[in-house]
Formats: sequence, C-alpha cells, structure tokens
Amino acid sequence: MIRPGRLLAVSRLITGFLLFLLGSVVFPGLNGPAFSDPADDLILGEACFMAGDLVCAEEKLEDVAESGQARTVERALYLLGRVHLLTGDFRQSKEFFERAAEKDLRSAGRWLALVGIGDALFGAGRHEEALRRYRFALSETPPDVDNALVQVKIALCQYHLGRRREATALLGEVLTRIGPLSGWAGREEDFFHSLSVMGMGPSTSERDRFVLLLGPVEGNPDLSNLLGPGVPVKESRKGDEVFLEIGPLDDEVQVMILSESLKASFPFPVEIVTR
Repeated sequence: MIRPGRLLAVSRLITGFLLFLLGSVVFPGLNGPAFSDPADDLILGEACFMAGDLVCAEEKLEDVAESGQARTVERALYLLGRVHLLTGDFRQSKEFFERAAEKDLRSAGRWLALVGIGDALFGAGRHEEALRRYRFALSETPPDVDNALVQVKIALCQYHLGRRREATALLGEVLTRIGPLSGWAGREEDFFHSLSVMGMGPSTSERDRFVLLLGPVEGNPDLSNLLGPGVPVKESRKGDEVFLEIGPLDDEVQVMILSESLKASFPFPVEIVTR
C-alpha cells in the first residue's frame, strides 16, 4: 500500500513533468534552443552564397536539404549543386542537381537542375555525357525559357569532341540570339579560343573560380538588370578607388556574357580574373 506522502510526491513529479512538456511546446526557447526554420536557413544560405562564403552556404543549405520541406528543399539542392561546381567537386555537384531534378517534374527549377547536371559532367571533362544531358535539357525547355545558352554549351561539347564543323555551325546560329555575344557572330573560332584561354575544359579540385572586376567605378552603378538573381557581387577598395567584384562564377560562358554586357553598359574597365 502506497503511503499518502509518497503518493503526493509522485503526483507532484508527474504534474511537474507534464508542465515541462507543455512549456516545451508553447515556449520552446525556455527549455533549450528552438529548431531553426528551413525557410530562414534557406535565406541565410542564399545570402552566404551571394557573398561568396561557400563554407557557410554549404552548412546552411545542407540543413535545408534534409528538412523535408518541399518548397525549400529543391532550391537548396540546386544551390548545393552550384556550390560544389565552384569547389570542383563535380561528382557531388551532379548528385545534388539530380536530387533537385527529381523533386518536382514540372517546375522551372527542375530544368535548371537538368542543365546543372550537364555543367557538372562538362566540368569533369566528360563531354560526351555532358552533350547527352544538355540535349535532354534542351528537349525539356519550359515554354517561356530561352535555351540559347544551353545550345552554346552543346557547341562547346562538340568542339571538345573534335566535331569542329558542327560546333562552329551551331555556335554561329545561336550567338545572334544572345545580345551580349552577338558581336562574336562570324568569329566563332575566336570565341572558342577565348574560352580556351580562360581555362575552358576539364578541371580538378583546384579549379579556379572566375571573378569579374568592374572598376574603378564612380557613383553607384545599378547592376541588378544585368546580373539577375544568384550572381554574387560585392564592393572592394584599392586606396581611394572603388571596384565591384562579380562572382565567384563557375560557368565560362556566363562570364563571357556578363563581361560583354558590362562593357556595353558602363564606361568602366572590366577584367576577368581567376582565384
């Protein structure tokens, strides 16, 4: 038989435990750290990516990727693919792009992931496989998307595979559709050569990252219309001179497009540097 005093003690213990559980649900911060919101982590991960802090970006985005929240996971997986492209881990990059492509079979994000798979294979020097992936992405192009950039990448694959005639013919057709690169039409071999000088081709884990250096600049030039989302840009100084650093970038064709766009839009010098 349980004595009244012991029964009262047990009752108080149970009541206290139940109150603790209630407090954990209603006021989670009182009893320990609250779980982070995947949407907040995604914002932080994107901010780190835009600032060029790939270590921070990877940490935050991996948390989001494992959260299971459909609205944020696909974007996190895609950005992780781009992070690993920049670090030269093409196997891991390809895996993240494939996971992103599997999340939603109808979204525009899936198409970007399909192109990303080709980018990872191209970066690894697997040009025949990259060519097949780019062609598949081309066949899956959403109705409101211009796929000219993918066709340039197909031409680059053909060029590396020794199919110069096909590569030059395709490039000549598509360059006129990309305003900033239209000046290269008729100079296709020069275009291929320029990309080769930049380091186009198989890369290693020590892969250089491209940065566009704009400046010295005056005033506050607005680059938003040229760069679009997902392109990091930050300010740097050399003495009294102000420069804008655009990147890091993992795509040589994107570097060429942005470089030509900046030259056409601003009177400031543009330099392509690797780091």
